[in-house]
Amino acid sequence: MTATSIALPTLVCDDISISRLHGEACWHCGAVSGSLSFIGQVSTAAGAGTLRLRPVVGCPTHQRPPTAVPPSCPSDRDPAAHECVRNKR
Repeated sequence: MTATSIALPTLVCDDISISRLHGEACWHCGAVSGSLSFIGQVSTAAGAGTLRLRPVVGCPTHQRPPTAVPPSCPSDRDPAAHECVRNKR
C-alpha cells in the first residue's frame, strides 16, 4: 500500500472580507465582476476547536490556489496592470 498525501485547506486566521470567504469575490484581489471560478478551499475557526471549510473563487487573472492572507494584487498599485482592480469589495 502506498501513502498518499492529502492537501489540507489553507487555514485563515486574519480578518478577511466576508465577500471573499463566501466565494462572491476573487480571493486574491477582491474583484466581483467578470468570470469567477473555484480555486480551492480555506478553513476558518468555527469555535469550540472546530474548523469550517469555505470554497473560494478567483478571477481570470488569479487562477491559483488560495494563500493564508490574500496578497495585494499589482493592480492595487498600478491600475493598468490588471483588469481585476475594478469592482472590488
